[in-house]
Amino acid sequence: MTVEAIIAAPMRVRGEGGRALQSRVRELAGEVGLPRHLVEAYPSQLSGGQRQRVAIARALIGEPEILICDEPTSALDVSVQSQILNLLHNLKRQLNLTMILISHNLAVVHHLADEVAVMYLGQIVERGPSREIFERARHPYSEALLKAVLPPRAGARLPEMGLEAEFPSPLNPPSGCTFHPRCPKAEALCARQMPDKSGTAHIYRCHFPNN
Repeated sequence: MTVEAIIAAPMRVRGEGGRALQSRVRELAGEVGLPRHLVEAYPSQLSGGQRQRVAIARALIGEPEILICDEPTSALDVSVQSQILNLLHNLKRQLNLTMILISHNLAVVHHLADEVAVMYLGQIVERGPSREIFERARHPYSEALLKAVLPPRAGARLPEMGLEAEFPSPLNPPSGCTFHPRCPKAEALCARQMPDKSGTAHIYRCHFPNN
């Protein structure tokens, strides 16, 4: 399939076609930073960053209100990652998109997200405005994630996160707070009882949150 056919595929499934769709594909290709001549190209002729732009255009062709981005910069080199992140940031603002970003890359989350939800074993353990999460994480797991970022210094060693035990099986999660076997602050209460949600705009589930 050509780039044009790939981008147009969601609309053809809906039974749309013709010159109007062809014109919209070319217009959208320009919006995501693809040169117009590439709409007749094949994926094998594109770079990794260009292929990602095709995927973004295909997702936007149906004019969604919500765009789900699952690891949008994985397998891309650093310079291309920056281009894609800036593209997503601009599209979010220009198209008034709600964007759900799924990523383990904290730099990507920090750059794009207005609000952050931190998940552990399928449960949200902390949620709040991005700035508050990055500057004042309340849950010990959120704190460990932030500590896990390798400092950009020559000779820097892997950070010490202070986590105990091994990652538990999601099929047989621990009792109480599921993070308690690895948490350096855990006490007997944590093994018995899942903490209630605390906070309003900044919500967390922890018996002994960070101050």
